Amino acid sequence: MSQLDLFPPPPPLSRIEAVELLRPYLGSDLRMIADQLKITEVGQAVKNSGWAGHTVEWLLGSSPNNLQGADFGTWELKVTTVSSRVKNDKAQHIVRDELSSDHALWRARAPLTITQFQPQDILDTPFADSHLLDKTRRLLLACRLYSDPAESSSEMVILVEYDLIDRALEEVESEYEALRWALRERGFAGTSHIQAKRLGIQASASTRGGGRLIAKKAWVEEMIDIGLRHMIRDSV
Repeated sequence: MSQLDLFPPPPPLSRIEAVELLRPYLGSDLRMIADQLKITEVGQAVKNSGWAGHTVEWLLGSSPNNLQGADFGTWELKVTTVSSRVKNDKAQHIVRDELSSDHALWRARAPLTITQFQPQDILDTPFADSHLLDKTRRLLLACRLYSDPAESSSEMVILVEYDLIDRALEEVESEYEALRWALRERGFAGTSHIQAKRLGIQASASTRGGGRLIAKKAWVEEMIDIGLRHMIRDSV
């Protein structure tokens, strides 16, 4: 039993409440918190790739789960790693004029895993009923700063809310249906030939014969940029 298992299931938590709970931790080193919780080992390279997500879930009073629906019922939490495009990496030092510029301030370090799947699940499930839609309809992204391969530190720098709506929703649905077609007609290997702007598929060693639906780095950066712009509009 891990220390995380000692916590009872949390009461329903809204996305706004989650932002308020996490806001005091902006600028905090998630690796230090994870070491204290024994999710990671002090002075050791990280072995569990999900350590940061587990740490942020703990900050919200939640335990890790393998459910394919949204983590918190009506919204999904995702933790992603970023690098700064500006010299000062501290989120609290980024001024409003920079936030409202035409260029994203943050570069995604890697694609973002949305959900794991078995091919038959994708074939049997249209987009409107998919776990993909459940998990991307209303997102909260907790972004942490990349430090080094051993992840000796990782500061949580920004929190952004993202809703999948309008043109992005239409494009994601179209890409999902294209991936379904490729799986049905050509098998797993055929999905690599789909020219998708936002979605991708990766093979997964943890799901035999299955894979992961991922948000490509460009889409992750779009999520962050849109979320930051909404924050600016809400604050003026």
